[in-house]
Amino acid sequence: MEIRHCGDDSNVSGLWLCFTASHTDAAKKALDPLQLMKLPRTNNLCSELQNPVMNDQARSLIVDIHNRRRAVLVQGQVRNGKNNYNMPKGSNMMTMDYDCNLEADAQMYANLCRSSASPDDQRPLWGENFYQIQEGMDPILAAGDAWWGEIYKNGINQKMLFNKFFAEKEMSPTSFTQVGAVHSTKKCLSLD
Repeated sequence: MEIRHCGDDSNVSGLWLCFTASHTDAAKKALDPLQLMKLPRTNNLCSELQNPVMNDQARSLIVDIHNRRRAVLVQGQVRNGKNNYNMPKGSNMMTMDYDCNLEADAQMYANLCRSSASPDDQRPLWGENFYQIQEGMDPILAAGDAWWGEIYKNGINQKMLFNKFFAEKEMSPTSFTQVGAVHSTKKCLSLD
């Protein structure tokens, strides 16, 4: 996977994932990341984009990572912050699918080399997660771990309500809510 460095800090790269909603069932067979990366690199899924940064193996890996974690979440096996209780079991959790149009939008933003997420009013139809990694880290695994790890550091209220306080509180696990939300089912990946 190719990563281009941005700005003055040559040790930092940006990674963006975006999500929209559609309906499917949860939990597909898990892919083995090591086996997946041994496959020939192809670009058939989003071939119209001709994005040299992405390939089908990376797209499949990021979708699979989130779908496996969502399957654990819906079973009630994810700890809610530092509390001694887990997130509640869920139902109607949908699997994520890759969205090439979102990849194109995310890649355009990534090419700007900004150091923060885009403004909400520039993407009214979908959420966005933003993550910067240090050189030498696997961007897909690092971002997934960071976004899913938020819930272990700072949980959500027991009623699972997303409100103004939750959205504005320090260290709020808002990236987790993007990848763990029931209706988040499409994703794209953009590396820069």
